[in-house]
Amino acid sequence: LTAHVAVATRLRMGFLAWYSNDEDVLRYFAVRDNAFAREPPIAGRLLERNDPYAAYLIESILPGATSGATKTVSRMLATEGVVATLFYRWAMHAGLQNRYRDEAFYAQFGTTAASVTPLENAYLKLFHAMYEHKPVGAGDMIAGYCRSFPDEANDVVALATEVFLGQAPKAPKEIWLADAAMQTGTTVFDQFRGLPRQHTFDLNAASLVDLVSVPGVNLTLARAIQEGAPYESIDALGQVPGVTDEVITRFREMSAEMETLLATADMESVEDMISIRTIITPYVIRAVIVLMTAFALGAILYRAVRARDPVNRPSVLRFTTNGFAAALIGLIAGWLFGAAGFASLIAVTVLFGVPSALWRWRKTRQPSAAGLVLLAWIAAALPAAVLVTPLF
Repeated sequence: LTAHVAVATRLRMGFLAWYSNDEDVLRYFAVRDNAFAREPPIAGRLLERNDPYAAYLIESILPGATSGATKTVSRMLATEGVVATLFYRWAMHAGLQNRYRDEAFYAQFGTTAASVTPLENAYLKLFHAMYEHKPVGAGDMIAGYCRSFPDEANDVVALATEVFLGQAPKAPKEIWLADAAMQTGTTVFDQFRGLPRQHTFDLNAASLVDLVSVPGVNLTLARAIQEGAPYESIDALGQVPGVTDEVITRFREMSAEMETLLATADMESVEDMISIRTIITPYVIRAVIVLMTAFALGAILYRAVRARDPVNRPSVLRFTTNGFAAALIGLIAGWLFGAAGFASLIAVTVLFGVPSALWRWRKTRQPSAAGLVLLAWIAAALPAAVLVTPLF
């Protein structure tokens, strides 16, 4: 997944679907183990390669390494994986599951305490707190739940502190900024930015990606700003070594841009803009380019290998048809199964290479001729395999 997203904006196209089966499995175990509470190392590597958008695409969906730096509470509350871990452990907490309320509480849901399982009990109390307090984030949810059920507050705070790796579950003031220099997609599926929009982020929850995207902020300064958080105001950035007046001015401008966005935001018009066609079109264009590239190179390589057979050299129709078949099947297999290009080679070899080699051997009874056919198919599959293989 790391490399799949990282190469999405380059000539290679490591994947066609944003969420794959591998990603589902990765997220399940990462959420269970609270791996998202640590910074993913790949984001820093991409920033060193001066590719903040690729880093942006993966930073929130990629779990961190066990030895990775711990995110701040603000960063965790802004990370979907950490929030998922919080509510997973919240719902599975035995003490919260088995602490029942009075009958009047369950009557509002049309049931009784005796009819509710412990897991259902945990969910009903969460639903009640959500309805009563209408929280705008996980931090608000924790505070609202504790107000609704003060006798459970200690368990909830202890649970949240554990998820936040020892940090108290209280986020500092939010300072939202809009960075026009960084354009992102409008939806999670819009990584090719068919509908670009300004990148927005909270200064006190900013990642290295957020900060490096700001003009005048390099990776070293971004780390210093992140380490100096939280801030009470943008002016407090002046205390960070390396932050110049020009940088502070840029942050003030982003704050003003954010206020303008909030004042003029029209969610209905944004929703009207979003269309499947607009988002899918960049995928299709890139897929066609990749297919044609793999086809042309595959055909050339197939012909080059078969040209070594002095008796039965392929016609133009044969090597172009076979090159296209190897490219098409190789790319589909790579996009569906990943495995760093091995899936492409295996699929083409099994579907075309082995049957063609056996047919050639049956006709000629010459192992060398059969081997040459097999090698030609493998060569034809190489471009597709390379195009779905991670860059690093």
